[in-house]
Amino acid sequence: MLGALGIFGWWLCCLGWMATLDWVGRDSVRYRLAPQIWVPVCTLAFLIPALVAWWIPSGLAVAAIVPLAWLVPALVYVLTRNARLPAGKQVLTPNHFRNIASRLGKRVGLKIEQGLQDDEPPLPEVDFLPAESAGNAGGDEKRKQLAAMPGQRVAREIVVGAVLARAARAAIEPVADGVLVRYEVDTVWQNRRRRVPPAKRGERDRYPVAPAFPQAEGVAAMNLLRAAAGLAADGRGPQGGEFVLSVDGKKQTCRVGGRSGARLELDFPVTPPKFKTLGDLGVADSLREQIQRTLKLEKGLFLVSGPAGAGLTTTIDMVLQSADRLMRDFVSIEDQAAPAKEVQNVKVQRFDGRAVQATDAVTAAMREYPQGLVTRDIRDKPLLLELARLAGENQFVILSLKANDALDAIARVMQAGVPADLLARTLVGSLSVRLVRRLCPRCREHGPAAAELLRRFKRRPEQVPQIHRAAPDGCSLCQGAGFVGRIGIFELAAGSRVRQGVEAKAKPAVLRELAVKDGMVPFDAAGFEAAIAGTTSVDEVDRVLAPAPAPGPAPAPGKG
Repeated sequence: MLGALGIFGWWLCCLGWMATLDWVGRDSVRYRLAPQIWVPVCTLAFLIPALVAWWIPSGLAVAAIVPLAWLVPALVYVLTRNARLPAGKQVLTPNHFRNIASRLGKRVGLKIEQGLQDDEPPLPEVDFLPAESAGNAGGDEKRKQLAAMPGQRVAREIVVGAVLARAARAAIEPVADGVLVRYEVDTVWQNRRRRVPPAKRGERDRYPVAPAFPQAEGVAAMNLLRAAAGLAADGRGPQGGEFVLSVDGKKQTCRVGGRSGARLELDFPVTPPKFKTLGDLGVADSLREQIQRTLKLEKGLFLVSGPAGAGLTTTIDMVLQSADRLMRDFVSIEDQAAPAKEVQNVKVQRFDGRAVQATDAVTAAMREYPQGLVTRDIRDKPLLLELARLAGENQFVILSLKANDALDAIARVMQAGVPADLLARTLVGSLSVRLVRRLCPRCREHGPAAAELLRRFKRRPEQVPQIHRAAPDGCSLCQGAGFVGRIGIFELAAGSRVRQGVEAKAKPAVLRELAVKDGMVPFDAAGFEAAIAGTTSVDEVDRVLAPAPAPGPAPAPGKG
């Protein structure tokens, strides 16, 4: 039987074994190294000798057997995993110990050179399933046919690249020297990139633009994806279909489309980010306080605008959630054909343009004696005129509409027929949003601002210690794009000078000058501040603010 010292050593080995087993389980799952084999092996290899050790009379034998039963299977696993992984991911190697020493040294102020780093995430496991395979006896046969088709490696590489890049769409197109693949990430099309491991210690992975796939392999991959979606390889017949994409066991539907067999497009489901406050959208604290003060007014017209796809819907939802919906009753006037997301403590009054006109919905809403009215993406002129009239009486009205900026929104409301004097009396603010890509927090670069940039924004070098920009080849987090996700930049036109300019029907340039005097921070200046803070880059802001086609007609007379 074990003595007191032996029992202590036995329990110490048990604790070490449990920690090791937990690591083996997580590590083998992460790198897909057969966890169904290694976890049982490491479990049984220790448990059996550890239990038998209680009946071994020799304490020295127990002291040798139990630690070996714990460490030998773990070391065998380490040797196996290291042989399959790059140097940056290997453990219990000189490079691994160097990285540990570097991290520990930072805590006590010692600078120790790091070893090779490898932050590359494990590639997801991808499987193509025909859309009809669920609940269909022929699905297994179709799946076997897909598995036997050529082009598996390239097709998986295309899909894995899209998943890692968070792409909403992928375009696959034969070109002169092969098959080119591009991804749409955060509304921007970019070429497929490939990983280049670091050449020496202290460097980061690079993700330069990848060359086109060889013609034969690329076309085979296109045919495989078409077959998975039930489309003909020659491009005849239906030009749209879908298949089920299994990524690490999670199934999602991928839509496939193309024209005449020359180009193939894949649409991937993208989960939109969730926001709880205006601050989550990127609204600065000072601007958020100004918006919240405006929302406390008893009456007035508050405009929220932005181009299509620029976060307008989310912005007006966050504005509405920032209002005091407990003490004030808000009613949302909505088109039945385009219902909005439900907001807590906001009643809904719908119209359909036939049996119930938009102005009828307003009349019905007023029977509830609300203190606030809201309508999204307004396009109906009679509705706009009625809401503007109510804003001049005793209602606080929030409207959203498509416009390029805060002053363009004001101009479009006037073009729709709202009298200048009425708008001047009721307008309490015009908030506009643009979405810019957010710099990758891992690889973003910074440096002194160029003299031309300082002159443009009328700053001195000491006022701008550094400006941020995207890394040319990115990293594993952004997959070479230099950006991860999007965030809003905002401008708010509000104040007495703006209202005076509206009443005088001032020209756009004059009205903009008046808005700036009232405290408006224009989009480009807001973007410059964001670039200083490291949120985005000036080049990205310029790209987003580049002149674009008009967002559509102003609200016009309609049936509702």
